[in-house]
Amino acid sequence: MRRSTMVSVYAMLVFLAAAAFGQAPSIRTESDYNGWGWNAVVMSNGLVTMATMPDIGARVMQYDLGDFATLYVAADLIGQTHTPARGGLYQYGGFKNWPSPQSKWNWPPPPTLDYGKYTAEIAADTPDSVAVFVASPVEQWLAPNIRFERRATIYRGTSRVRMEQTMINEGTASAEWGMWDITQVIVHHPGERDYENFWAYFPINPKSVFGSDGVRWDKSSAAWTGEVADGVYGVQYRAEGKKIFADSHKGWIAYANRRDSIVSVKTFDLFEGNYPDEGAHVEVWINSSPAYMEVEVVSPVVRLSAAASGANRYTFTENWWLTRMVDPVLDVTPVGALAEHMVYDPIGQRLMGRYGVFYEGTAKAAFFGNGTLIAEGAAHSVSPLRPFMLEETVALPVGADSVALRIFDGNGVLLGVLDDRTRFELTGVGDRGRTDGAGASGFGIGPNYPNPFNGETVIPFDIPAPSEASLRILTTGGREVARLVEGRLEAGMHRCVWRPADSASGLFVAVLDAGGVRRTRKLLLVN
Repeated sequence: MRRSTMVSVYAMLVFLAAAAFGQAPSIRTESDYNGWGWNAVVMSNGLVTMATMPDIGARVMQYDLGDFATLYVAADLIGQTHTPARGGLYQYGGFKNWPSPQSKWNWPPPPTLDYGKYTAEIAADTPDSVAVFVASPVEQWLAPNIRFERRATIYRGTSRVRMEQTMINEGTASAEWGMWDITQVIVHHPGERDYENFWAYFPINPKSVFGSDGVRWDKSSAAWTGEVADGVYGVQYRAEGKKIFADSHKGWIAYANRRDSIVSVKTFDLFEGNYPDEGAHVEVWINSSPAYMEVEVVSPVVRLSAAASGANRYTFTENWWLTRMVDPVLDVTPVGALAEHMVYDPIGQRLMGRYGVFYEGTAKAAFFGNGTLIAEGAAHSVSPLRPFMLEETVALPVGADSVALRIFDGNGVLLGVLDDRTRFELTGVGDRGRTDGAGASGFGIGPNYPNPFNGETVIPFDIPAPSEASLRILTTGGREVARLVEGRLEAGMHRCVWRPADSASGLFVAVLDAGGVRRTRKLLLVN
């Protein structure tokens, strides 16, 4: 039974509204694509280019946003093909499918499914979408009687790729397998080893079977950086052969090239069921030599009936997205990814936030009171090809209790909500029922801006009555790194600027003490 629908159901419908906007997608077959020596089926829509190579396990060997490549390609294997044989393994790079759990086939993976020759056909070619369909031969050895099919579709006006990955049992007896997708990604710029720029992010399950950290790993590593933002785990690439597993409660995982502000996101449904690797939904492998990182998603293990029964196939569907944005990724919605939630500076009357958007169109802030639209902000042009920084001077309308940042296509059709905040979440004060950040008295720390930040951040806070107060910055381990306020303050809203001089990237805690009451808020420094 499906337990959580992150994006897929809504996104399946939302592209229809966007179809009339943006460049029409194209699809073609090409021999010796890119001079690589492989035949390819190439899809593009002016935003995303995807090239699938049927001759080597239908690997996706190109997945670009504009001119920015994201996939690792093994230079020493370019142009090579191999007849599947038990025991063979060829790490070409790119994206591939394997059956799970790995413990059933041990190592190496099933060769026919991994690098065998697939058939391929153009499955759709319309002004609104194009699709490629690929199918494998039947595996003989390590996952006997199993074959794969995959349909990849791209659409007009969006970076979305819909990946429908199907496993079929062609045997006379039932079998239990899951679908495992593996994407090998770039971890440095050409001629460099700037590994510090390449990250993976996924949500931390507060009820994780792996404990409070929400992860387990096969070996410890400094790459496992822990909670880099509220409820989000970060992996910073290092050249080591190690792996981390997570049972994230939200169906997304992201990979970031920080220097170029490129983020790739996979979204998928979560299900009740038997997941492999002790319950993992997402996994990250950091390879040493050659240098690449694997961003992996697994489905539950399911029973595939015998071929004659007609219930012998299972499809696991994902959506892939590419966008330009700063990282880390704090959350993902059906229309984009969040680098910084909306905050509001009541003194400067500025509404701010940072995002990556999955569609071409416009963004508008919508102000609601008791569920009724009161007013809208200005229209901002958005595209996956550029980061979206919201910065708008606007007075919060009287009676507004929430703000939604909504995305529209080029024809003005609403696609979805990118960010949604209550008045309290915007300002950190004024909600008498909340105790996280602000108390019943209105005393508290508002959201700092920007957050994440580099160089400096503004921390607003409210004191309801004159009192002795202190505002300190601590590491998550409790060590004080800065004391911004110490002394008597008048009642009202105050702002402090923190400019960390020597602090490394990481999560910090602002601690406000006044009148015997304490409030805290997390801050994320990204150098």
